[in-house]
Amino acid sequence: MNRVLVISYSRSGTTSRLASRIAADLSADRCEIIDVRPRDGLVGYMQSALESVAKGLPSIRVDVDPAAYELVVAGTPVWAGSMASPMRSFLTRHAGRIRRLACFCTMGGRGGAETLHEMQAIVGETRALMFSVTAGELQSGHRDQELLEFIYDLQDLALPKVAAV
Repeated sequence: MNRVLVISYSRSGTTSRLASRIAADLSADRCEIIDVRPRDGLVGYMQSALESVAKGLPSIRVDVDPAAYELVVAGTPVWAGSMASPMRSFLTRHAGRIRRLACFCTMGGRGGAETLHEMQAIVGETRALMFSVTAGELQSGHRDQELLEFIYDLQDLALPKVAAV
């Protein structure tokens, strides 16, 4: 089994594409959080934003145990300035089973820092590596160097530590 899990929730596909890139660069296992409620269209968008702001915990399905990994890299979109509620459900449900957390988020424009700090607070990880990026920055490649640095730092975390003799 791999030492690293990259898990994400994505409504539009932006966060999923970034998670897949990170997982490929790390040769990590990859998992998507499945939201049991459909969120399509304008109504789904509005319900998602309201649920996120209200700190909702919707029902989700996840086909992986995060306790089997040394490092969990969690990715979420930012909805209405807050973490997507399906990711909040995952982190809340599995907080005690995550050994080491790193997190990233994608957003339209604002809420990245608050979202990343909330992710880390739920799990109780105070030293988590964090990365946030707007969808426009991803598409333009404007933050590619910072993304590579984030991935390199993740590789350092994922390497097995050798005890000094």
